Amino acid sequence: MGRLDNWMLDYAENGIALDFLGVTSLDGPPLYRVRRTYPDGFEEDLLFSASTSMLAEIYSDYTAVLPFMKSYFSLWDYRTVGGIKLPHVFIRNVGPLGPPHGGVLVDVKVNVPLADSLFVPPDRE
Repeated sequence: MGRLDNWMLDYAENGIALDFLGVTSLDGPPLYRVRRTYPDGFEEDLLFSASTSMLAEIYSDYTAVLPFMKSYFSLWDYRTVGGIKLPHVFIRNVGPLGPPHGGVLVDVKVNVPLADSLFVPPDRE
């Protein structure tokens, strides 16, 4: 669950290390490269736009047991929705597992009320 929650805000409390690796480029504007290392040793390189600070790419091994298979996740076309900058175009490539796949967000809504019936309550003893 550490990969899904609090990956930047409370990273130290979750045993996640962030290391600045310098400035790089992907045939375009400069990007800051930050390595995120989880407690189990899994690493991801995050590339942030030096001009906007928006996350542009995430590079990692697809899984720890398949280090030869690189995963690339790209995000762009950031737009403000409800006061939050969100990427509206994304693509992911996981090497030989298949062709790249992605999507385009057309309609984004923030903090939309949801009926309680949409959620399964946790088991309580």
